Amino acid sequence: MTQQLKNITLRHIYSNKKQLIGLDFKSNKVLTALVLQLPEITWNEEFQLYTTPNGKHALDHLFNTFKGVAWLNCKYFFPDRPVSKGINEPISLERKSNSENYQRCPEKFLAKLELKRYAPSTAKTYIFYFEKFMNYYSTKELLDLNENDIRAYLIQLSRQGASDSSLNQASKFH
Repeated sequence: MTQQLKNITLRHIYSNKKQLIGLDFKSNKVLTALVLQLPEITWNEEFQLYTTPNGKHALDHLFNTFKGVAWLNCKYFFPDRPVSKGINEPISLERKSNSENYQRCPEKFLAKLELKRYAPSTAKTYIFYFEKFMNYYSTKELLDLNENDIRAYLIQLSRQGASDSSLNQASKFH
């Protein structure tokens, strides 16, 4: 089971004629301990947030301190800069196939990829491998396939010389 990262939202704070970075997060012992180790960190009573002077050095320090521990949500801090190009764009599926019997990715899977906010290039990779898997087992119903079928398919790809990266991507669709 993977551990989900905690979330810290960065906010622009203007207090006592100073530009500050506000750290908005749910109370957590680990996060609080790390925050208190930051240089120039103070508790701001007015905003009820920990704050640090705003600047590149402070941002670098925040990202280094919380790397692998917490996700720094910057959507309020950098409102004009998208987190990633293409997020929330509909996934375009202009695909060519050589056969009329070629099975297409189910709409539910596409919706799941959009909901998880995958970048379009990542989504297209997962769709490619999922359709390749579906068409490998074209004589079976999709809902009848199980973990053993997935394992056998991945073994087959490995025997055909697929790279570790390809095997990893091919295993993500289920």
